[in-house]
Amino acid sequence: MSKRRCAIKVCGLKEESNVQEVLALSPEYIGHIFYEKSPRYLTDPMTLPLDTETQRVGVFVNASLERIVDEVRNNALSIIQLHGLEPVSLINSLKESLPDIGIWKAIKIKDEFPLELISTYRDAVDSFLFDTYSELGGGSGVQFDHALLDHYTEDTPYLLSGGIGPDDAKLVRELFDGDDRMWGVDINSRFETGPGVKDVRLLSQFIDELRR
Repeated sequence: MSKRRCAIKVCGLKEESNVQEVLALSPEYIGHIFYEKSPRYLTDPMTLPLDTETQRVGVFVNASLERIVDEVRNNALSIIQLHGLEPVSLINSLKESLPDIGIWKAIKIKDEFPLELISTYRDAVDSFLFDTYSELGGGSGVQFDHALLDHYTEDTPYLLSGGIGPDDAKLVRELFDGDDRMWGVDINSRFETGPGVKDVRLLSQFIDELRR
């Protein structure tokens, strides 16, 4: 049995009261969406208690350097998650402007593993996030074929995302134990009572089972 701990990111939060409830479950990360077309778009800056160890991730889709830098500073973000077709030059500029901020790149998987796209970003980011391809950019609630992960040959670590639901703790644990490069899981739409509002009971059950 693996002695590693699978990190948990709860993404798409937009109501402060719900954030406080989720923080009580001690996920390693919570995520906010800074993309206007998303139903989970965070419109106003939100602060966290100073005593929390949970880090905040900001999700951006083809945003400008200036917009990302402003949101990182206004919302005390620790991680930038890029979910669009951002050029590597933007990532390099972000590293120069925000040297202490981690950068993750979402890779959307459809029918085959996008090896060429991964090779473009592998040396530029701290982690990948493998998600299901969706016209909406994410939050589809649909899983990609996890057998496609067998085609991943790079060393860059990754989080698993894409339609992970309340009944998938065993699946996540098996995938985590089977690949040292996988270090965490991203959960979102299948734990919601409405866009951007998480069902804390379902989250608690999933987290307890995954960490058991």
